[in-house]
Amino acid sequence: MELINTAKGILSETSNNPLLQDYLYLNTSTTAFLENKANTVINVQVLEQRIIGEKLIRRSILYVKEITLPLLYAECLFDLTSLQDDKKAALIEQKRTVGDIFGRRHLRKVASHCQKLEQHTYQNILQVSGACYLRTFDLYCEQQKIAQLLEVVNEETLFRVYKPDGSQGSYA
Repeated sequence: MELINTAKGILSETSNNPLLQDYLYLNTSTTAFLENKANTVINVQVLEQRIIGEKLIRRSILYVKEITLPLLYAECLFDLTSLQDDKKAALIEQKRTVGDIFGRRHLRKVASHCQKLEQHTYQNILQVSGACYLRTFDLYCEQQKIAQLLEVVNEETLFRVYKPDGSQGSYA
């Protein structure tokens, strides 16, 4: 298990894949990044969502066309006391990505850390084999912290932005 501190720009033993590198360095909206690469809308499927006290816990996947070919798996912990009523309602509704709800231009990632794992149950969720990259960070909307997130990707899942139907191709 290797800790990759992206805040300091230390990415040893990761792939030379430019798409993965761009994702690991990303400090703005993941939705906007993926939509820019896919040149289309990114969809969300909420796998599980619970409200415990004033916290909303959400597990979801992002995908382009096929829900069976996810781009990314995410776990989010939102503090509902810090959110406006319309944002709370949109999260609870489960139909939009976090980037769509809060406005992609206003989002930024703080204290981002990444861990590379060769074997993990996330491979089953993402429907891939090979190393997964687990990225944790605090998510801010403008100057306010709104959530803590875990995002999980691997090279193949990110490449699906270019091949959303699952067709084969190069990662280059």
